[in-house]
Amino acid sequence: MGKRKKLPEVTKRTAIQDFENADGRLLDLGKAQIALQKLEADMNIRINGIKEQFAAKAIALATDAAHIEGEIKQFFEENVGLMAGPIFKGSWGKITYRLNPPKITLLRGKKEAGIVAALQAAGRDDVLRTTIVLNRQAILEAGLDEELDKLGVRVTRTQTFKAAPDLVKIATQAPAPGRDGVAPHRASGLPAPAQASRKETGAA
Repeated sequence: MGKRKKLPEVTKRTAIQDFENADGRLLDLGKAQIALQKLEADMNIRINGIKEQFAAKAIALATDAAHIEGEIKQFFEENVGLMAGPIFKGSWGKITYRLNPPKITLLRGKKEAGIVAALQAAGRDDVLRTTIVLNRQAILEAGLDEELDKLGVRVTRTQTFKAAPDLVKIATQAPAPGRDGVAPHRASGLPAPAQASRKETGAA
């Protein structure tokens, strides 16, 4: 084994006492994630088995339902003029049939940016509009700006934290759990309290 890397001293004490404890908890996190993945895989296998059992029945029923709905729709398309309103209330439910408001549809294969460029070239500015939005890059470059802050724009910075255990290494090289299901290096599941130095206890 290679020389062990010296880890920095910590300045604040939590349930995890030092970086070595943190590394041990990272191992525990990886084992928990691996167990969860195995559980989810087993669940998906069982779900897929159930889906395969009912797939044929579901397809047949969906086909029947679509056919029946198509018949009802065709009838109302042909007899919409006889309806007193947009909703027909029957003994077994209701049917809504009305003409929806017009909507804009882009032709297949056409992208909005290309259509906008074509409309501009054709002089059809009457169907285009200009939207004023924040210049976010300029705001970031301005940094701390009291005037912007008063107007409702503030530049903030957050932190990103992600614990990423090496699942492959843990699955293939980590020590096996003891009888209680916990890895031997920390049987209690929590790091042992740090030993106080002679200087900290005031000992001579």
